[in-house]
Amino acid sequence: MNTDISTKELTLDPSGEGTTFDVVVINDSQFMSSFQLEISAAGVESDRQWLWYQVTPEVCSKKPPGDQTKFQVKVLRSPIPGFVGLVNLTVKVFSLELGKEERHILRLNVMQGLGECPFRVELPTSHIQTLPNNEVEILVGIHNNSQKAIALILSVISPKREWLLLDNQTPLNLPPQQSQNYSFTCKVPEILQALAGVYPFTIRCVSANHNSPVGAGSSLSQLSARTTTEASCTGSIEVLPTGTLEFDAFPKQQRQPALRPWLPQWGIDPAVYQLEFTNNSNYPQGGTVEIINNPQTQDRIINEFSIIPEQVSLEPGEIQTVELLAYSKRPWWGLGRTQTIEVGWEGKVGAGSLAVRPTGELTDPLQRLETKISPRVGGIDELTTTRPSEDYGSDSEHPQPLPILELRLLPIIPRWLQVAIALLILGGIWWFLYAAFRLNYHTAPVNVVRFNGLGDMAISTSNDQTLRGWRVQGNRLRHNGWLRNLGKAGRTGLYRPVDNDQVAVGLENGEIQIWDLLRSTDSPRRSLSYRRDDRVMALAYSQNSQYLFSAHGSGLILQWYVGPTVNLTNVEEPQLIQEFDFAIYDIAPVGPRQETLAIAGRYNQLVLWDTTGGNEGLRTVPYPAGGQDEYITSLATAADQPFLLATADDRGSISLWNLRECLTNQSATCQIIDQWQAHGGQPIRSLALTANGCYLASTGDDGEVMLWPLQRSGERSTQHLAGEAIARSRYPKNSLDMIAIGSYLHMITGSRDHQVNLHRIQQPATLCN
Repeated sequence: MNTDISTKELTLDPSGEGTTFDVVVINDSQFMSSFQLEISAAGVESDRQWLWYQVTPEVCSKKPPGDQTKFQVKVLRSPIPGFVGLVNLTVKVFSLELGKEERHILRLNVMQGLGECPFRVELPTSHIQTLPNNEVEILVGIHNNSQKAIALILSVISPKREWLLLDNQTPLNLPPQQSQNYSFTCKVPEILQALAGVYPFTIRCVSANHNSPVGAGSSLSQLSARTTTEASCTGSIEVLPTGTLEFDAFPKQQRQPALRPWLPQWGIDPAVYQLEFTNNSNYPQGGTVEIINNPQTQDRIINEFSIIPEQVSLEPGEIQTVELLAYSKRPWWGLGRTQTIEVGWEGKVGAGSLAVRPTGELTDPLQRLETKISPRVGGIDELTTTRPSEDYGSDSEHPQPLPILELRLLPIIPRWLQVAIALLILGGIWWFLYAAFRLNYHTAPVNVVRFNGLGDMAISTSNDQTLRGWRVQGNRLRHNGWLRNLGKAGRTGLYRPVDNDQVAVGLENGEIQIWDLLRSTDSPRRSLSYRRDDRVMALAYSQNSQYLFSAHGSGLILQWYVGPTVNLTNVEEPQLIQEFDFAIYDIAPVGPRQETLAIAGRYNQLVLWDTTGGNEGLRTVPYPAGGQDEYITSLATAADQPFLLATADDRGSISLWNLRECLTNQSATCQIIDQWQAHGGQPIRSLALTANGCYLASTGDDGEVMLWPLQRSGERSTQHLAGEAIARSRYPKNSLDMIAIGSYLHMITGSRDHQVNLHRIQQPATLCN
């Protein structure tokens, strides 16, 4: 680039309009380039350079090769305040595209100005926000731009002069080319004496001639007699809204009818409540008193409630009383009802319309409710109503409703007569429910529950030696009358994956029964047995449903052929036998072809067995070691996520595993995706995963059903790290199954109180699905 400057010397008269010169930059490169211009003066701080000159344009657009840009520089004032004489200016021209710069030196002759004020006064903070009953410090900066000492006196002018503690007779002597800071205090009075608003003030600085300093006895009147120069600056003090809008009610509880409640009464008078509002803030309040969110009467609120007067206007410190009349209908039957009345306030604070409602919980009839007006910088926060003994702070953005008034409505029919009729009705209902319970429900602890593939049917087995069928209808579970007598307690069971037309049940005595759902018969289609009294703990079908794996308490894993072909020999004997040195509690096929079994049980043992590789296909998954009383109690897999495995143990620990690496590479370690404690450390008895692997459910001895939404990677969703409690019971739960149908999750549980329960919820939002 090539630079041409119109002059090498400039003369500046500070009392004039400034002086200008031109800089022409020619693009001598072969590229499109833009150029910028900066000017600096010797002895001038970089952050002041923009105050004394202007460049037009500030940045030029990209110019083609050979084109030129003309900058016009205007020097507005001396780069050194109060300076008279010669100063060197450095003109720097640079291009970011070319990565080059050029520097040129100019001489600036600053003349003595006539109309320029030799000093200036400024407020570093011109707008100050504060609360009543506070003290704030106001800082004033005075700068002597001249080459001589100046005698000064500060004064303040304000409609709230009594707040500003500044002595107007205080003299100051300021050396040449020096700056000095001076501070004074603003003391804001209490709330009712300091209304919210903006209060301006002016700082005035007066100097005599510059030749003599101010003596200790000098005053503003003495300076005025000399030749004086003055400078001023303005600022403001904003008093923010604060305080409380309190309201109370008398009485808080009433009853209708108040007298002789054992007799029928019609046409009773309305209940009358006195509402007292007190504005203990520094801001006028005006608004409407209304009833908020009353679900019992929201359709007839105008007919049942009257507020006199509805409009309330309160100046700071003012008290006003409002009457609330409640016209509520009494029920004919029952014990009566308690109607809660929530009183709200909708009004204006500043320019914004705000709604006020009570928060907290009322326990003391004499306790008053307060509405806090919490300040924030630059505006006004919401009004929130709190108890005087609690401080919710300025971040209380979501107050909860508080029932501040109660109206007890007694029934028209006396309760003594209702009791006699109710005893007869309840007796009949009790006998009906007892008979229905004995017919339709288990009479012993339920050990396993399972959905079919569509989620419209389910099975359950129990210690009462029965296998029962259930029909899912929306969010209800209906007994479909399908009942089979097993002869022994049923420990486990599941549908055949293909067609769901068969159910395999493992019994207490080691027998496996296969029932045909398409035939009405009292005997199973097949009965498989290997060792007597070797309890069946878990069952699992192969992917094609032709083989059934059974896990036993002795540590045996047996593979049975259950396919449709009947011309094979020894189909009543296990096709494959594998024995382990620990009691097995659960098994689950994993991997894309489900040829590997995950096996879990006593001593916190977790083993992967490739069923096609015999003993060589065994590998132990690292899990915290456990004693003889510690078990991995449950496994869960997802049909669409074959490498995802969930485990739970009797110490309340849940783990999520990614088996991809360790199933495809014998030397790789199985990866733990997530692990956490749940159910208060009590034993977890059952886990279930949805087919897409997006939701995990768990239950156990604490009787609680928990849902854990997962991410795509298998970890818990960050929004649901603590899980979501779906159901709670005081009885331990033994089994759980879950299936996703549309946008809902269906969960079925079996517990030790003989119950089979269905829970239907909307799927929580998660990135997984």
